[in-house]
Amino acid sequence: MDSDDLQVFQNELICCICVNYFIDPVTIDCGHSFCRPCFYLNWQDIPILTQCFECMKTTWQRNLKTNIHLKQMASLARKASLWLFLSSEEQMCG
Repeated sequence: MDSDDLQVFQNELICCICVNYFIDPVTIDCGHSFCRPCFYLNWQDIPILTQCFECMKTTWQRNLKTNIHLKQMASLARKASLWLFLSSEEQMCG
């Protein structure tokens, strides 16, 4: 996998609200996913029926379940990014 493919893959594991790797991702009716904290913080004062941030489709705010596979992949990507950062030349002792 080249670096462009890796970047595309990593971008799929990022929440469009906080722009970080997903934390406890939930998937709404339209299929888009958000961090559970981001979802609740941004939709806490909005009625049960609202619009998705990404596609603007109307969606219901109930029965949110964690997307386990997305959560695991985001966790792996977060660890890989940390490992790359810690092993970079700028972080190594002289």
